[in-house]
Amino acid sequence: MPASKKTTRKAAPKKAAPGAGKKTAKKRVSAPEGEAIAITGASGFLGAQVLSYLRSESRFERVVVLDIAKPTLPIRKTKFYKTDLTEPNCDARIAEIFEKENVTQVVHLAFFRNPHRNQAYAHELEVIGTLHLLHACAQAKVKKFLTATSTFVYGARPDNPNFLTEAHELRAKRSFGHVSNKAEAEGLIARFANQNPDIKVTVLRPGIILGPRRRAYVTSFFSRATIPTVLGYDPLMQFVHEDDVIDALVQCVTGEQRGVFNIVGSGVLPLSTILRVGGKWSVAVPSFVLYPSAGTLWVSGASDVPPEFYDYLRYLCIADGEKARLELGFEPRHSTKDTWLAFTGEERVRQFRAAS
Repeated sequence: MPASKKTTRKAAPKKAAPGAGKKTAKKRVSAPEGEAIAITGASGFLGAQVLSYLRSESRFERVVVLDIAKPTLPIRKTKFYKTDLTEPNCDARIAEIFEKENVTQVVHLAFFRNPHRNQAYAHELEVIGTLHLLHACAQAKVKKFLTATSTFVYGARPDNPNFLTEAHELRAKRSFGHVSNKAEAEGLIARFANQNPDIKVTVLRPGIILGPRRRAYVTSFFSRATIPTVLGYDPLMQFVHEDDVIDALVQCVTGEQRGVFNIVGSGVLPLSTILRVGGKWSVAVPSFVLYPSAGTLWVSGASDVPPEFYDYLRYLCIADGEKARLELGFEPRHSTKDTWLAFTGEERVRQFRAAS
């Protein structure tokens, strides 16, 4: 038998694994088309108003809401991400969200309207939370950052000038955490702006906000029929209408300005005058009695007004709105007097309806 010719059997090709032969490079998720804007604090009054405005703003394809609770306001093109700014390392996750959604602008309004009794938590949210957000903005290279604090950050001091400009030092008392947290957050934001000159950073400092819809400890205080004042002191007061603050925020969302701006109503009035024209009773109390009493009521939970608030009924803390007028073109529609009269008038209607 002839030697059998060696037959070479071709090895059967291995069954290709699903997907074999195709490049296995990591799939990249490209950002969606169109720009997005992100907002924190959308459940608060100002945040909700800005969010409502963004519904009709065609410049942004998406509105990214970062909050611990989903906003109740149904907004077209809104994407909600449950986010707790107090969580460690949340900045990395936020940066991922910004890159995924192509966020180019951030509106940061996650600040408490009322003094918080847990000062450690309030500091964690308002200061550390702001730091986390700024880290995310830098990592994602957003183009614009906008926030709003308060003229209270200047502090009510006996040596304050008649009008405080944006260049004046922030001297809020550290014991008044509700205000000092915002001043500390502003320090972080100022450092962020210096380190990231390509990002437009805008900070608005509204005065005392009054209006028919916004509820906060200040509005509750001035809703009282009788207002305690500090004996021997009658400082000038300055209010800004809630609609004017919303206008300023919206203007900055769409504008290109950067910097810090006081947002205040025109004109000032002495405390005694606003109480008289508002139909309020006042009780002048010596400071050595008023402050300890207010502190006891605050600590016991019987009052929502910390004793440090009375500094603002004792010393001047009036902000100059000239820079906002010149650089933003911001003109308040309501004066301090008009804002106060509208507020007290609305309060009387509210109380009448509640009593009837």
